Amino acid sequence: MNSVIITYDDFCIRFGPRRRGKYPIDIMSPAGQARAEMRLPFSLERIQTLREELEDQMWDGWQVGKDFGAKLFDALFADRRAIRFFERNLGLVNSAPSRGLRIKLHFALDVPELAALSTLPWEFLYDTVSWGFIGTSIKTSIVRYLNVSRPMHGTQRLPELRSPLSILAVLSGPKDKAELDLADEKNRIERTMADLRKRDLVALEYLVPPTLEKLHERCSNTSFFIIHFAGHGGFKDGQPVLWFEDENGISSPVSGEVLSTFLQDQGALQFVFLNACKTSNVPAQHDIAPLNSVAAALVNTGTPAVLAMQFLITDSAAIKFSQEVYGKLAEGYPVDMAVASGRQAILAKQPSSLEWGTPVLFMHVPDGRLFHVERESVKPSPLPKYDSDPRNPQYEDDTVRLKSDVLDIVAEKLNLEELKTLCFRLGVYYDDLPGEGKPAKARELIEYVSNRNLLLELVQQILRDREDIVELEPIEAQLSLLRESEEEYADTST
Repeated sequence: MNSVIITYDDFCIRFGPRRRGKYPIDIMSPAGQARAEMRLPFSLERIQTLREELEDQMWDGWQVGKDFGAKLFDALFADRRAIRFFERNLGLVNSAPSRGLRIKLHFALDVPELAALSTLPWEFLYDTVSWGFIGTSIKTSIVRYLNVSRPMHGTQRLPELRSPLSILAVLSGPKDKAELDLADEKNRIERTMADLRKRDLVALEYLVPPTLEKLHERCSNTSFFIIHFAGHGGFKDGQPVLWFEDENGISSPVSGEVLSTFLQDQGALQFVFLNACKTSNVPAQHDIAPLNSVAAALVNTGTPAVLAMQFLITDSAAIKFSQEVYGKLAEGYPVDMAVASGRQAILAKQPSSLEWGTPVLFMHVPDGRLFHVERESVKPSPLPKYDSDPRNPQYEDDTVRLKSDVLDIVAEKLNLEELKTLCFRLGVYYDDLPGEGKPAKARELIEYVSNRNLLLELVQQILRDREDIVELEPIEAQLSLLRESEEEYADTST
């Protein structure tokens, strides 16, 4: 890989319904927790006008973006506790080259009052202390984290790229809409994927014709890891839509709610890339919940990550961005780091433009990881203590036993607050884990970290805070041996 993969610490900001003109915010981070309040520097009714003014200056309005982003930043961190907390966390990650800070904005779908707040272009936050756009740095990613009722796909085992990563590309250019350079987009996608396809790591398929009927047919018969839509987005009768084509090549509006019905049973689906303008927006009425955006509707079905556009975006910027994002994902980057790299690619191509802030990342997977990247097939190799080949019964038995032992200790020894803190430090939000009650949440947490090979890290986190739980010490030793064996196995198999 060309650069270090960043491990992000979460700086979670959860917004509550407005009280006496202010929004209460709860902040959670590795450095601790804090509560503060935010007062918007403008009325809810003016948000749409501000968005339009910003979009009008998108291609040559750097100062306009700074002014808007600074006002939003100062409002978000007006409370002295909040800004000190942010700067402390930023300082911690800036001291380590391989660590970053993920600003995770939480919006509840079941609180209509927060819909207008969610439509603000938070990607333009401008740090008035360090003097810079937060979103243009690889070290500080900005994501929208929606609290939805569906279980997150992260509790399942991540797909691995030992078999090809299947991508369905939907390139829709209806005759009655403004012409898009979809041929150039296709060429860029082909060039981006050429090496991966040659090594049988990616299977790329195009939806032809790009109709809803054809999408239904393909999704009924085939599972896809990624769906890429390139075309027009907008509103029809006040509802956000994507413009597919009908059998005659004429525009056919498809709402996020309708599209999600076709994708909700796609269990392998990890990422939807909506390369269409205004796919993150909700209608101007501030009493409509964020679920009405195309992206939020897809997240509500359990899709781990959805990338959408909040403003018009030029073909050149969209193509450059998508090329960078797919390249980074194929190298194993977390999706938010891939998006941050894509923002920088736009900025490098168009230095005076604000188009880098147009993409919006919605996540429902805590750590940004969508799949494992496996470059080489695994070959058998003898090891001194453990054979880390998952097909080996001893290895599987040891892993299951250790998981069970850790679960018993977590459920018995940790209280509810300790379990919530442990979840947070591992990049998992407690409330998003399936199940009710501490035992069920603990079981899902253990399953989640085991599927990501993070059980050792979980045990080490507990021991840092609870040295009295001596039962974990031999488990840590055994997990360390397993980890060493896996690394040795990987080295001897190449």
